[in-house]
Amino acid sequence: MSSGEWMSYGFEMDDQPAFCMFNMEYVESLDQPRSQSVALLVRVPFMTEGTAGVGEQEEVDQIRDTFEAVLSKGEFVEAIHFASVRCVGQLDEWAYCEPKLIARLEEECKAAFAGRQVEVHAQEDPE
Repeated sequence: MSSGEWMSYGFEMDDQPAFCMFNMEYVESLDQPRSQSVALLVRVPFMTEGTAGVGEQEEVDQIRDTFEAVLSKGEFVEAIHFASVRCVGQLDEWAYCEPKLIARLEEECKAAFAGRQVEVHAQEDPE
């Protein structure tokens, strides 16, 4: 992951291994305005199961790099990639962005991950 200072920890989700990474640079500077933001989830399934079903590191890195590349495009540059959750069968990438960008981000992510059943969800995140 290219931007931010990332911290990782492992845990279990539904009795399966999972790993979460948070962008500490963002978490530590919570003065950034989020009142106009929503939390965007982009769920990307692994193509290779890997050890314990949590994918191979090379594929995980490729998914994260692709997601960050989408977020670095012009209109999305204000979006903040704040978390990444690696669990059995998938990688969940999280970002804060303006609600008006959700539809375009969904299109861009589905195009960037062509050939995969990518899920995109957005929700208000006042916490």
